[in-house]
Amino acid sequence: MKALAIARVNMTRVMRDRLGLFFIILLPFIIVLVMGAAFGGSFNPQLGVIEGNGGSLGMDLLDTLESGSVDLVAFADEAALIDGVARNRVDAGLVVPADYSDAVESGASVLLRYYAPPNTFGGTLKESVDAAIAVQSATVRAARFAVSEGIGELSSNLVMVESMREMVPGVRVETVTAGESVFPEGFDPIDHSAQGMLVLFMFLTSLTAADKLILSRTLGVSRRMLSTPTGAGTVLLGEGLGRFAIAFFQGLLIMLGTAFGFSIDWGNIWLAILVVTVFALVGTGIAMLAGSVFRNAEQAGSFGVLAGLMLAAIGGAMVPFEIFPATMQTVSKGTPHYWALRGFKDLIYREGGFGSISLELTVLVGFAVVFLGVAVYRFRRILTD
Repeated sequence: MKALAIARVNMTRVMRDRLGLFFIILLPFIIVLVMGAAFGGSFNPQLGVIEGNGGSLGMDLLDTLESGSVDLVAFADEAALIDGVARNRVDAGLVVPADYSDAVESGASVLLRYYAPPNTFGGTLKESVDAAIAVQSATVRAARFAVSEGIGELSSNLVMVESMREMVPGVRVETVTAGESVFPEGFDPIDHSAQGMLVLFMFLTSLTAADKLILSRTLGVSRRMLSTPTGAGTVLLGEGLGRFAIAFFQGLLIMLGTAFGFSIDWGNIWLAILVVTVFALVGTGIAMLAGSVFRNAEQAGSFGVLAGLMLAAIGGAMVPFEIFPATMQTVSKGTPHYWALRGFKDLIYREGGFGSISLELTVLVGFAVVFLGVAVYRFRRILTD
């Protein structure tokens, strides 16, 4: 089929462009990797400790910290811990002496050394350390009081007090969200960065790929094809299939690559691929439209980068649209990026099915029909005049 042959030629031209391949394949993963390094992993504060120090009471103190959503990172010695704090490998460091348990049980004073950089977060984490020490101090004081009253030994009393802690009435604190949450439940910034990069690069690549369509037109390649037994519809279909294949390939590559390489959740994978497919049609339409409007490749390239980044920012690909002001959220709905991202969020965070994304798919199809319709009309006039 001639249309497929034209599409294959377009794909081959793109694949031979090393710079183009970098933007299509490598750059999206580099950005997701950078975002993952900046925001990924646990959001709990990390506290450096010396491995094996403190005995049973030292372990109890660290267990209390860990149960309070503090991630512990073990270091071999105090010098390594200080170096880790200085190089920001951990948020702060706590040195529990090796003889901590013996000193506490003998009633001696114990010095715990706390290292933190001079920032607000180091002081905030110290409050968690102070709270854990206060809890253990209360347990030790209660055990010592029992010993002073002639009840048991300190070690056995510590175990008894610990077991009785849950039986003592205390203050119960519950945290609730007033009103509606800004983000959907389970929202993860890493998931959003992958979704944002997918729609950003699919649209941006489609826009910038319009330069090759313009070259075919200005060099007379398209007109020479019409001089053969090839109709204008076949030429346009072949050019469109080539743009669709590039956009769809990139979208599918980003989706599967982030799913397997970064454990990104895309919800129902088949419905997510359907969203990618429809968004690839939108990209095809904008590429064809740009190729029919601009007179040279330089204009298309400059406009493509600017428009692609601007629409991605407005549509919520860079910053979640949930935090936009009300007016800006209304403007955001005028971009295909908004509807694609909303579709992904319905699939991922609300475990939606086809029905839950039908509106998003309908709007995206509408964008594609408008772009493709105008592009086909202009190209027919250009090719046949």
